[in-house]
Amino acid sequence: MNALKYLLPLWIAPVTGVTFRLVFGAAAFWLIDIFCKPENSTIRQKWQLFILGALGIYGYMFFYLLGISKTTPVSSSIFVSLEPIWVFIISVLFYKEKVTWMKVLGIGMGLGGAVLCISTQPSDDLASNAPLGNLMCLASSLVYAVYLVFSNRLLKGVGDMTMLKYTFLGAAVMAVVVNTIYGFDAPILKMSLFSTPMLVLLFVLVFPTTISYLLLPLGLKYLKTTLVAIYGYLILIVATVTSFDLVKRYLELNPYKHLMVSDPQRYDNDRMIYESHEEKISFCTSRLMESNGILLQLFSRFVTEESVRKVTANTLYGKLDLAVQYVNKNLDKHISIIELADLMFITPDHFSKVFKKIIGIPPCEYIQMKRIERAQ
Repeated sequence: MNALKYLLPLWIAPVTGVTFRLVFGAAAFWLIDIFCKPENSTIRQKWQLFILGALGIYGYMFFYLLGISKTTPVSSSIFVSLEPIWVFIISVLFYKEKVTWMKVLGIGMGLGGAVLCISTQPSDDLASNAPLGNLMCLASSLVYAVYLVFSNRLLKGVGDMTMLKYTFLGAAVMAVVVNTIYGFDAPILKMSLFSTPMLVLLFVLVFPTTISYLLLPLGLKYLKTTLVAIYGYLILIVATVTSFDLVKRYLELNPYKHLMVSDPQRYDNDRMIYESHEEKISFCTSRLMESNGILLQLFSRFVTEESVRKVTANTLYGKLDLAVQYVNKNLDKHISIIELADLMFITPDHFSKVFKKIIGIPPCEYIQMKRIERAQ
């Protein structure tokens, strides 16, 4: 979850991220199968697995990644925890699993909390469309529960690698089709192989995608489907423990940044909270880099696609982009520096300095260059 929030949506769009995971997983499982013992299966079973992957695996990832881009990580986690409830309901309806009053009470409380979360959470900078995002996360948990139940049934007639190969093949084909409609958006591909975003992407492709799904058939063979779904709670526990550990490490690196009083009003208009204490600690580049990395990882969990657009639009880079677009649309007209500066709400002198610093050449030279390019 932490790695995905780091990548989305700055380095890779949600729909494109789904395609990356599924295509990589499909390729990995077909490659691994070359070194495994051959497994027998019918054409009908292969098509069943293909359809299950196209609807189940892809549906789960599609709804979840779109949902988490519109709501908060905390809300999305609530709906991930509903998977065991859906598995139990499906098992009762279709496979006559035993029902007890305690189970009914637990299901009622879980679903009631989810409905309350969907209906009451407002949209804000952290959740661009909270009701829709929550609904998508709810749908993702239901789709994954259906996938678990039917996978468990199909595993009784096919081998582990056969299931993984054809379910991921179906999911990958569906991902490519949908991505073609939505459009491919992956700025991360411009980064070097050993850059942090690329290494995080490789981690997501290898561990949460390939290895976790590689172990799933083994769990479904020896454990009840409901119990396998409950292990999803471990994601929430590990994420919480990791967050506490990161904050603890940050405070170890920066001992003067502890807040001694928990009441935030205590620090209102208190200049001490903003003052740097670096002079009290010997400067260390590695400590500063690690501290900034921890803060970026923690803050990345609260970045949504909508909030990024709002922030970017209010920065000099976002406003300068408006000025550049204005130039490109009005090359056949007279364009003054005053006009462009007004678009950014800054003085002409400041605009010229900012433009040259970011673009690399003065605005007048840029306008002339663009007019020459158009004339050619």
